[in-house]
Amino acid sequence: MAVSTSQIEMIPVSSIAMVKVIKGTFPAGMGSLNGAIAIYTRHGNMAPEIKSQDKLSGLKQYTFKGYDKEIPFNNSVYINPDFKNIPKDSRSTLYWNPYLETQPNEPATIQFYNNDDAKNYKVIIMGFDRSNDIPVYYDEILE
Repeated sequence: MAVSTSQIEMIPVSSIAMVKVIKGTFPAGMGSLNGAIAIYTRHGNMAPEIKSQDKLSGLKQYTFKGYDKEIPFNNSVYINPDFKNIPKDSRSTLYWNPYLETQPNEPATIQFYNNDDAKNYKVIIMGFDRSNDIPVYYDEILE
C-alpha cells in the first residue's frame, strides 16, 4: 500500500518491530516495480486512516495488521528405529523455535535432524535485542 512520508513519520520508533527492504518487483501485486519497504509494527494496524482515497485510487491496496498467529511446528526427534524406514525425508523447514533464548557470554547451540536433500542451509534469525527494543535480523546461507 502506498503511503506518504507524513504517515510514516507518525509511527513512533518504539512501535516498529522490523523494517524490511524488498528489492526488485514486489510480488504482492501492489503496483511496485522498483521494490518496496515493509514496516512491521509491534502492535499491528497502527496506520492512520487515509482521509482521501482519490490519491490512491489507481493502486491496489493492502493493510498489514501486525504478525500472523503462531502455527505449531513439530521439531521431531528421530530416536525411534521405525523412523529409519521413512522412504524420503524432504522437509524444507528443519528447525523452528519462536521462543529461543540465549545466555549472555555463551554461544547458542541448536540441534536438529537433517533431511535427505540438504546441501546448504538457509538460516534466518529474527528477534529483539536484550532490552527488547531494537529488532535483530540475520539471513545467511551456510554451506
